[in-house]
Amino acid sequence: MSKLGGIAESGAGYFAKSMRNLWSLLKGQRKAVLTVVFWIVVIRSIDLSFPFLFKLFVNLKPGTEVTYWSNAVICLFWVMAGLTVVNILFRFFKEVRAQKILIFLENHFPVIAHAKLLALSLDYHNHNNTGAKIARIDNGSKTLVNVVGDTMSALVGQFMFLVLNIGLILFMDWRLGLIFLLPFIPAGYINYLSYVKFGPIWDKIQSKKEQASDIFCQSIIGVFTVKIYGQEEVSNLEYARMRGEIKDIDIKTIKRLQYYQSAVSGILYLFFYVTLWFCFDFVLKSKVDLGTVVYIYSTGATTFNTLSMFIYIYARVLKNLVAVNRMKDLLDEPEENLIGPDVTVPKEFHGRFDLEKVDFSYYNKETGKSAAILRGLDMTIEAGKTTAIAGATGVGKTTLLNLLFRMYEPDGGLVRLDGTDIGRIDRPWYLSHFAVVLQNPFIFDRSIDDNITFACRYIDGWSRKIICSATKGERDMALRIANIEEAKHFPDGIDTIVGERGARLSGGQRQRLELARAILVIMKGAKVLVLDEPTSQLDPKTEEAIQINLKILRERYFFTKIVVAHRLATIRDADTIYILSGGKVAEKGTHSGLLSQKGLYYGMAKQQLSRE
Repeated sequence: MSKLGGIAESGAGYFAKSMRNLWSLLKGQRKAVLTVVFWIVVIRSIDLSFPFLFKLFVNLKPGTEVTYWSNAVICLFWVMAGLTVVNILFRFFKEVRAQKILIFLENHFPVIAHAKLLALSLDYHNHNNTGAKIARIDNGSKTLVNVVGDTMSALVGQFMFLVLNIGLILFMDWRLGLIFLLPFIPAGYINYLSYVKFGPIWDKIQSKKEQASDIFCQSIIGVFTVKIYGQEEVSNLEYARMRGEIKDIDIKTIKRLQYYQSAVSGILYLFFYVTLWFCFDFVLKSKVDLGTVVYIYSTGATTFNTLSMFIYIYARVLKNLVAVNRMKDLLDEPEENLIGPDVTVPKEFHGRFDLEKVDFSYYNKETGKSAAILRGLDMTIEAGKTTAIAGATGVGKTTLLNLLFRMYEPDGGLVRLDGTDIGRIDRPWYLSHFAVVLQNPFIFDRSIDDNITFACRYIDGWSRKIICSATKGERDMALRIANIEEAKHFPDGIDTIVGERGARLSGGQRQRLELARAILVIMKGAKVLVLDEPTSQLDPKTEEAIQINLKILRERYFFTKIVVAHRLATIRDADTIYILSGGKVAEKGTHSGLLSQKGLYYGMAKQQLSRE
């Protein structure tokens, strides 16, 4: 059971802790919430003033003092009329303000959660499923709005009604007040037992909902794979079974919870009639006035109905708080430390990288074990040169790039840029000098133009508008160098929407589109071009044309080029080639030099030639 199973500790304790979490999430809206709460207190006080004034009316004695009695009746009438007008006005302002708060929260929290996810480390995203994260945010945002609405409009109002009414009855007659209050004790205890029993189950239901969302998202994201292998029915059955489990647990829980709530209602109504019996007995014995009995009778049923509804809504709020707390846990996840104590912004970016005795392991949080990838790796990437990295699958080539991107921090050793530890360099400034082409490019479901200019956008400091710094000429040049000028002849030209993950493009077109994006970044001032299997889906002729275009680009712009590739034809012209093996540099040299050594590189080249 997760830490959210703390519901089982105590209904009230968990509620208090969750309310503190909720209060921390309401930053910026707390004053408005307190204003609504104040209006609710006033409204509930006015609601109770009507039966209290009626009590005074009942206790008036018409007869001899006709003038006094008639004046009192008129006075009470106008007081009640005035309070009615005030009540209507307060309810209007309360509802308007409350709805504004709820609408704000409904749209504000997804934005906060989105920003948080973008701020979390790559390691966090690699260990947490996208569908589950989306479900946590979606459920948390929706239920947070519901909790705030229930708390403001229902719980606070009902609680104040109960407190004020019981206080008035105790003030009128403490004996009847104690009898009236007596059933609250067993009702509260039964309520506590129900939360001890059902709290962990609510947590389990919420967790299963996130798992169901994971199954749903995976099957839709991988719809091509699902269809190509004819797994539509299997995938749907898998999802249906998970939702069926949730349904069965939820229905069973609701049914059992009703037993507790019915027991509470039975106790409350039983004691209500006991209280009425004592009221009539006290009137007959002249221990209380008739107005007090009328007041208790007119508010008693409402009070116990209110308490029953309070318990019901309290249970609903507790159940919803599970999702709110899960989202709060997400928002409390530690972010990447982007700014160290001695962060610096170098005056210049030349582009030389030195990796000194670098160690790195992937840590599995579930098993507690680590898998060593890099072990004491030494490497130098010269500024303005082309450095290639090759090796068998799984030797750490992509891991090495992620260390350069500062997506991970090395377990040991240092990575330096122009002599400065990259951990001490301002990260946004550092990353602004990279242009990257990945083996599996991510293409947004936007236009071709939006995709290639994605990294050239910035926020205007004054207007807060998103502005693109790339000119039309620069975009055309990027498309030409990436050899994807055919995009101009698409149905809507470069405004053509390419579909989710570039579904309407071929694999080669997706790679060339991302290459155009990276080239545009180089043209806007980036100093490092990283190519991770950039042409794996291109034919040799297209790849050769792109390589020629990149050489032309290099004549105009100074940048360091880092290439990771299995296909040695892609890296044969590199100034330096590193061969990784066993987490270290096994060989280093030029294409011809490494071939003459007849080592790992020679074996790779021979193997590729035999396949061709």
